[in-house]
Amino acid sequence: ASGINMPIRFHGKTVAVIGITGPPDEVTKYAVLAQRITLMLLREHEMDIRDRNNQSQQQIAVRALTKNMDIDQDFLNEIFRNNDINMNKAGWKTILLKAHEGYHPANASLIESGIRDTFEKIGQNLHTYDYPNEYLVIAEEENLQKNMFRLRKLVDQYDRILKIGIGSTQTLRRQY
Repeated sequence: ASGINMPIRFHGKTVAVIGITGPPDEVTKYAVLAQRITLMLLREHEMDIRDRNNQSQQQIAVRALTKNMDIDQDFLNEIFRNNDINMNKAGWKTILLKAHEGYHPANASLIESGIRDTFEKIGQNLHTYDYPNEYLVIAEEENLQKNMFRLRKLVDQYDRILKIGIGSTQTLRRQY
């Protein structure tokens, strides 16, 4: 039987081969389509891994900074660099967002999405989720002041569910 074998190359390496049986001039277009879809899935998977790694690093940094834990300074500096955090800026605040314990768990992803969107718009921050109902954010004061309306909007949107507390201004490394 005739057919075509189409290699899948990712980052300069062959990671798979797609084989389709049939007349090569008829099945080549399907092999090319399968190759493109496979490459798209590989890229998406790689992006998901990077995102999870970044979330884990932010969680480590936020916990270390807010609980005054020992952490390797080179590792912490790398987290700052990876998140475009200018650690030399003078004013940083810790923000605690706490969801009411009686809120419906189905709302959790909606609330978390709203919080993430808000702090992505504010910029210059590290954030993490603390199970079961707390979100910790370390934000650069200047950006926070300019975007305080975004925080108010978030709290108003989840008025009966979400409470917020904002700490005093400190250096980035003194958030405890």
